[in-house]
Amino acid sequence: MASSVEIANMALRHLGSSVEIASFTERSAEARVCNRVFDNARDTLIRAGNWPFAKKTVELGLLTDSSDTDHPTTEWNYAYQYPSDCLRFRRILSGTRNDTRQSRVPLQIVNNGSGLVIYTDMEDAVGEYMFLEDNTEIYPPDFALALSYFLASMIAPSVTAGDKDRLGKRSVQFYQMSLALAQGVANSEEQIEEEPLSEFTRARS
Repeated sequence: MASSVEIANMALRHLGSSVEIASFTERSAEARVCNRVFDNARDTLIRAGNWPFAKKTVELGLLTDSSDTDHPTTEWNYAYQYPSDCLRFRRILSGTRNDTRQSRVPLQIVNNGSGLVIYTDMEDAVGEYMFLEDNTEIYPPDFALALSYFLASMIAPSVTAGDKDRLGKRSVQFYQMSLALAQGVANSEEQIEEEPLSEFTRARS
């Protein structure tokens, strides 16, 4: 699997650069620009997708419930701490593996002035979310490739002196294709039960 530096070097090669960096802290222009944007590129891709390697479920930390006199809202029964390593909150587990529109747990995420909190009516809530997995060594090769193209599109103006050959635009196109492939493979690793047919649909059948 690829290290973060190896992914950065892949991005440089996408742009036709013959430079290879050994670390993000070395004193080269390529290392500096990769260091500036790598974390943002990585976090954006993880946040945007449904990746098994960066998905977790945890018991959420209770902040307040409806019995507290200082409960922040009359619309929800519970307030939970937004996980500190969360890049995108997906859902609160309902206890039903095959969620329907009726079984999905309603929630709202707000900033209460001290940080993000999750409002819901679910007691003892367990959340599922995409988290900041920064160990690139466990990234699947197709995700690492998509990340390298995305990174290339971000650094192209700096690395290519203005990107007159539009290598950044080409990198975006390859990024979109490689991202679709990576997400398709990731989705194939899950087997979700089909949602039960409605009574109306069953009657028509």
